[in-house]
Amino acid sequence: FRRGAQGLRELLIQRWSVGQHYLGEWHYHPGGSCMPSGPDQASMREIAANRRYECREPLLIILGGDPPTAYDISITVFPRGESGVTLVDSKC
Repeated sequence: FRRGAQGLRELLIQRWSVGQHYLGEWHYHPGGSCMPSGPDQASMREIAANRRYECREPLLIILGGDPPTAYDISITVFPRGESGVTLVDSKC
């Protein structure tokens, strides 16, 4: 898997045309907290505000820690124009 934006616009247009929509982002904080960082929060607020995403409440899923022995996960929703709301903050 390689993250990037090349070809993303065309892919999103194609997927939206068949009813598949963007839900949000996910990533890993190796050895760190599963909670969204300042840059994570800013990015998600920008996504929620950008009407081209057609996603008023994007989700952010973060895995933190050192899998498979110790890890935690957070799931945060970012409603347009509001602060993030943590739905799950779990130590596994």
